[in-house]
Amino acid sequence: MPERIAGKIFKTPEEVGQPFTPEQLADIQRQFDEFNALRDAVPESEQIHLPERFGDDLIGTEYEDQYRAQVEGRKARGEFWDQQG
Repeated sequence: MPERIAGKIFKTPEEVGQPFTPEQLADIQRQFDEFNALRDAVPESEQIHLPERFGDDLIGTEYEDQYRAQVEGRKARGEFWDQQG
């Protein structure tokens, strides 16, 4: 039975089935590996973090208060916030 958490529906692999062939899964994993290698190669001094507007899935859910507290903690530590703007 699908489970609803924070406005999203989660199903077991058995409920979903396997939409991809083993070859497609291998290609998908290869693409993720290539992306991760490129991302990991960026020097720390050049890394940027996305503004919070790209990560606020929990707004409007039962987890909103916890999420907002985490955001305030990150702001206080200066994490992933553009200090220039």
